[in-house]
Amino acid sequence: MKILFFRKNRKKSDDDHASLGELDRRIAQFKDKPSTWNERSMGNPMEIRESILNRLITNIEAGKRRNNIYRRRLSIAASFVFLLASSLIIYRYWEDIFQFATAEQQMLVSTEKGERKKIILSDGSSVWLNERSKLVYPRKFYGAKRVVQLLEGEAYFDVKHDVAKPFQVKADKTLTNVLGTAFNINAYKVLNTIRVTVVRGKVAVNKAIVFPDQQARYDKLSGRVICKRIESGNVVAWIDGKIAFTDEDFATIARQLEARYSVSISFSDSSTAHLNFTASFESGESLHSILEALTLTRGLRYSIDNGNQITIHE
Repeated sequence: MKILFFRKNRKKSDDDHASLGELDRRIAQFKDKPSTWNERSMGNPMEIRESILNRLITNIEAGKRRNNIYRRRLSIAASFVFLLASSLIIYRYWEDIFQFATAEQQMLVSTEKGERKKIILSDGSSVWLNERSKLVYPRKFYGAKRVVQLLEGEAYFDVKHDVAKPFQVKADKTLTNVLGTAFNINAYKVLNTIRVTVVRGKVAVNKAIVFPDQQARYDKLSGRVICKRIESGNVVAWIDGKIAFTDEDFATIARQLEARYSVSISFSDSSTAHLNFTASFESGESLHSILEALTLTRGLRYSIDNGNQITIHE
C-alpha cells in the first residue's frame, strides 16, 4: 500500500511540474505576442486562470514554510545564545551570586568601646576583634575560598592552613590573601591608611607580598601599597590590652586617642603632627599619662580646654 501510494504521488508531482512548464510557455508566448485569447492554441482561459491561482497559492505556502523554518532556526539560535550568556554570567559572578544566596548564613559581630572579642570560625581559624570593630563572616565556609570582611576597626587573624581553600579578608579597597598564617589588619575609618602586619607566614595585600615583621600600608587616597619593616609584637600588643604605637606619626596617634577617649586633638604647628613615636602603654593608663609621655620625649606640651579640646604645642 505504501509503495503504490508513493508512486502515485510521484507521478502526480511529475505531472504538476509538466503542467507548470506548459503554463510558463503559454504565458511567455502571450507576453511576446499579445492578441485575443485563442482557446484552441492557448487552452481554456478558466483552466489557465485556475492554474495560475494554484501556482500563486503554492508559492505563498512554500514561502510560509520557508519563513516558519527560518523562524524556528532563529528561535533555536536565540535560545542557545541566551543559555550561553546566562552560563557566562553565572560563571563570572558565581561567588557574588553564592554569597547573596547564602546571605542568611552571614554572621555580624561587633565590639563597643573598650571591648574585645575572640571568634572561632568554622574552619578552626581564630579572630581577635579590637574595640569599635565590625566583622562579617559566614556561619560555614562553602566554595573554593574562605572569605570574611572587616567592615570597621582592627582584627588579628590566626588562619588554619588549607591549600585547597585560600583565606581572604576584605577591608575597604584592600584584599588580603593567605593560606595559613597570622596577621593583623587595622582598618579604622578615622585613619588615612589600612595597615596589614604579618606576624607569621606571608600574605598578599592586593598585589604586594608581605613577610613576617613587615607591614603593608594602603593609602586610601592614592591607592598605593607601601611595605616597611616593623616590630609586629608591638602592633598586636592590643590583644593583651596594651596601647602600642610603632613608628607612628603624631597625627595618626591623635586620631586613635580621639576615638578611644572621646576627645578632640589639634596641633598649633602642623609640623608637630609628622613627628614619629614608638611607645607602649597599659590599657588602664589615662589619656593624661599617655600625652605626658609623648610630649615630654619631644620637648612638647599640651593644653586642655572645655574638658575635651586638646592642643599640642611646641
